[in-house]
Amino acid sequence: PDVEGSTWCRHENSFLYSYAGASFDTLEEAQEACLANTKCNGITQEPYYSGRYTQRMGPDVHDWRPTGETSWTVCEEPEPEPEPDPEPDPEPAPEGPAWCSHENSF
Repeated sequence: PDVEGSTWCRHENSFLYSYAGASFDTLEEAQEACLANTKCNGITQEPYYSGRYTQRMGPDVHDWRPTGETSWTVCEEPEPEPEPDPEPDPEPAPEGPAWCSHENSF
C-alpha cells in the first residue's frame, strides 16, 4: 500500500518489538499514524488482539514468532539510476574547402 507517498513492505509471520503508540482497526489508519509518529518504525497486526494494527518501535523485523502476526515497514527506496552522461556533440564540419598539410614539400 502507498500511504502519503510511502511504499510499505509486508512481512508474513513476523513482528517488531515494543509498542510505539495507539492501535487501529485498519492498516491505513495505523500507517498514517506511524508516519506521523517519530517513535514508530512499523506496524504489526495482532490476530490475538481482534486483528488490531499496532504501531511498533522495531526497527528490526523478527520472523521467528509462530503466532500468525504480520508486520509492515516502509520499504527502502532504491537509489535512482544515475543519468547517463550525454553524448558529446560531434565536431562541426569546417566551412569552406578542406586544406591538407604536406610536410617538407614546396
